[in-house]
Amino acid sequence: MFLPLDFTKVLLQDDMSKISCDHFPQCSGCQFIGQEESYQKESKLALLSSLMSPFKYPLKNLGWISAGPAYLRDRLDFIWDNGTFGLYSHTEKKIIAIDFCHQLSPALNAWFQEFKKIQWPIKKGSIRLRVGPTGLKGVWLDFANLDIKALLEENLILTQLLETQAIVEIGQKRKILKREGRLLKLKDPEANLWFESRFNKKPHPLFCHIASFTQPSMKANQLILQQIEKWVMARGVKKAAEFGAGVGNISLAVLNYIDHLRIFENDSLSLECLHQTLDQSQELKNQKQKISFHIDDHQQKNNLAFESDEILILNPPRSGLKGFLESIESSEHKPENLIYMSCSPETWIKDGVALESMGYRLNEALIADQFPQTKHFEILSRWLFQGN
Repeated sequence: MFLPLDFTKVLLQDDMSKISCDHFPQCSGCQFIGQEESYQKESKLALLSSLMSPFKYPLKNLGWISAGPAYLRDRLDFIWDNGTFGLYSHTEKKIIAIDFCHQLSPALNAWFQEFKKIQWPIKKGSIRLRVGPTGLKGVWLDFANLDIKALLEENLILTQLLETQAIVEIGQKRKILKREGRLLKLKDPEANLWFESRFNKKPHPLFCHIASFTQPSMKANQLILQQIEKWVMARGVKKAAEFGAGVGNISLAVLNYIDHLRIFENDSLSLECLHQTLDQSQELKNQKQKISFHIDDHQQKNNLAFESDEILILNPPRSGLKGFLESIESSEHKPENLIYMSCSPETWIKDGVALESMGYRLNEALIADQFPQTKHFEILSRWLFQGN
């Protein structure tokens, strides 16, 4: 069945008798409110299938994994704008005040309900709420420096926030808010157990910051990592290279199946979190010796060399592989197995066309629906080198 790519126009006309939301369609967060899960699945699969038309060998059969139709997110970014706390409007240049959100996990929703009682004496700022696997509550306040200074001097609002027993990160440098007597101070960043990866086929806690990039849902992330584990085990490889490791979410999941992992990452703060995870886990204490770290901007042109029996795991930002593609192309030996994970279908297609020109062929692809009720999705794909 053909499904139109402009889902929003269709949804505005359809029955909303399924999951209902008082903020739909004004809120820009969701586009599929009121639709059957099966309709959402077919819509997303049809969209990805249509986008693959530039491939020489597009797949006809696409896979699908889902952690459920709602209540998955363990972190979400909100906006405070002149007294309104919520998300951007779909139809107007304003913020929609959110009372309840079907995207939030039960733990995050409880924290959201508690947090939104606070009234901020600033004009505008970005606020990330997060909960960890042990129930830890956190907030990242990305406010202007002058607003942060004023809040520290005012003292009462930030003190009220600390009384919620939440961990508070402030600003782009991720400073931690601490109380010293009657004074409030900003201290150096501290990583905590804000997320879960996998190791030895079971969930494993992962150190990061509230402001760190992670997948939005711990529940959906487990399904994603299980699929990656299957692909790694199926090929029987013992060496891997990973581009875009971040705080080590995929790294931990594959360590149990390989003898050596080369990590290519440009964010040293994220790698510090991965080191902390490895160093403070008794189960992982012998795994660190398997890893070699290469810190650089690998999206720029590099002269990296790969081995044919080394599985290459790609998890780039939305901007894609960029110059890392040149490293793959110029390498004397190209990895026979490649796993590419992406939240940007357009970028994935662009990079996929480049990989095909190097002799790679898409072997398997599936959608991980970790953004139910929205038009967004994650792509998991496996590529095999066929030769030029």
